[in-house]
Formats: sequence, structure tokens, C-alpha cells
Amino acid sequence: MSSGSIISGVVRNSVIASNVVVRSWSTIEEAVVFQGVEVGRYSKIKKAIIDKNNIIPPRTTIGCDPDEDKKRFTVTPRGITVVPKGYF
Repeated sequence: MSSGSIISGVVRNSVIASNVVVRSWSTIEEAVVFQGVEVGRYSKIKKAIIDKNNIIPPRTTIGCDPDEDKKRFTVTPRGITVVPKGYF
């Protein structure tokens, strides 16, 4: 975890860049989150890469249902969901 981030939720086994905000009641597991990302309350992110400048809305789920993720994002053969820069 880098300095300059605000973590009010839970972050496990993840890499969080600077200038990231994780709102209350959110969970991030096994993920990489780049600069300028804000994760809304009650969101759940697992096995994902979140690129720069994304403001993820509250109650968003990423990386928990690969079939749903494939409709919106790239999912690698290993099941890692990739959210491109500025998607949200």
C-alpha cells in the first residue's frame, strides 16, 4: 500500500497505488489498483486489475462472476478481470 491512499474498507493480498480511495464496507482481494481510483461503498473487487482514473460506483462487483465480467471487461485465461483506464 502506498502513502497518499485512504483505505476505509478491507484490502487483502493486493497492491494499492497512491491516490486511491477505498470507501467504507468495500472489499478488495488479490487485486492491483492503479493511481486515481476511487472504490465506492459496498463494492467488491477480487482477482482484478483496475487501471488509472476510475471512479467505481457504490455496490459494484468486479471479478466475482467471470461470465458477467466478460460482458464488460477483458478476462484473462487465468480469470483476472482487467478494467481499462477511465472505464467508470
